[in-house]
Amino acid sequence: MSKISLSRALVELKTLDKRIQKAIDQLEPLGLMIGKNPESSIQNRQDFEKTARSGFQQVKDLIARRRLIKNAIVLSNANTKVEIAGEKMCVAEAIERKASITLEKELKNELWQKFTAKQTQLEEHNQKVMRQLFQLLQATYAKPEHELKSEDHDTLALPFKENNLATLIDPLQLKATLFELEAKIDAFEAEVDIALTESNARTEIELPD
Repeated sequence: MSKISLSRALVELKTLDKRIQKAIDQLEPLGLMIGKNPESSIQNRQDFEKTARSGFQQVKDLIARRRLIKNAIVLSNANTKVEIAGEKMCVAEAIERKASITLEKELKNELWQKFTAKQTQLEEHNQKVMRQLFQLLQATYAKPEHELKSEDHDTLALPFKENNLATLIDPLQLKATLFELEAKIDAFEAEVDIALTESNARTEIELPD
């Protein structure tokens, strides 16, 4: 058994992927005999059979080595802890969140759009209500609004506003929630790559020689 860093194991994993693909591409498992002679691309039947068997075994050995390393990495990632943006999690969780954080971004963007649209709808509605109130005051008292007695103004304006002005139904406290979500996403993305790189460099796994 020998110990290697997780960083080195990940490099070997990428190298193995290339070697496996190359070995599969080069493997020739079948040939033809034309009567008693092999086809023109085969010089010697015994050598061809030996090469086919050894090539097939090489592919199997490389795949087995890759599986061994991958399993060791997965096990290590499940048990190694990192701290990212003040939150402790195992490496596997950090890798998964890094891969799926686009969903959090999609949520954030969609909520911002809906917040902006509803806020615009509210403002436009209330501007319309205030114009209607101004017209109602003019029609009722036939004088500029600033010349009205406060009692006369409030007698008409207060119930009108109460019955017609719009307010947000905001069970999520959406603006504050969005700022918090955005801050968490930014903090995670700023730290995750460094945290994983440092963890991989200091974490070791055991592999057979």
